[in-house]
Amino acid sequence: MTRPVTLSEPHFSQHTLNKYASLMAQGNGYLGLRASHEEDYTRQTRGMYLAGLYHRAGKGEINELVNLPDILGWRLP
Repeated sequence: MTRPVTLSEPHFSQHTLNKYASLMAQGNGYLGLRASHEEDYTRQTRGMYLAGLYHRAGKGEINELVNLPDILGWRLP
């Protein structure tokens, strides 16, 4: 039998925001949402990504994932 594992952040630090955001990301194999706090911290990197969607860079440049619009920042009336 396997033991359940709990991933937790022992204490809050603005210096480790992006580290824990990467570890606690949610995805379904097609769409991925980087975990982030509701508060908009300046050091925080929010992101929503689509599998297989890349910015095609030129020769000698690095390809990167395209960051989709931030759905967590939307306000509905």
